[in-house]
Amino acid sequence: MRLLASAAVATAALVAPTAGAATGTSFTFGRGGGNPRKIECARTLPDGATLYVTVRSGPRARTVSEHGACNKRFNRVYAALQAAAGGGE
Repeated sequence: MRLLASAAVATAALVAPTAGAATGTSFTFGRGGGNPRKIECARTLPDGATLYVTVRSGPRARTVSEHGACNKRFNRVYAALQAAAGGGE
């Protein structure tokens, strides 16, 4: 649920950058490797891409990554960020 709430905040921050700047919160998402949190999906080849979302608020940062496409909540958050940023890969 926390991750879904983060997507809503991320969407608002991307749509209204001044609101994100005022709170000091930033969001980064994309493809690549991932630490410290990783969702490993069963039957996923090791050479497949890993998606990640990082949320920074002040000195704190948290990254969640997914290797495969098995976690519906992560996929919804990633799709919301991608749509808010204006598009595809």
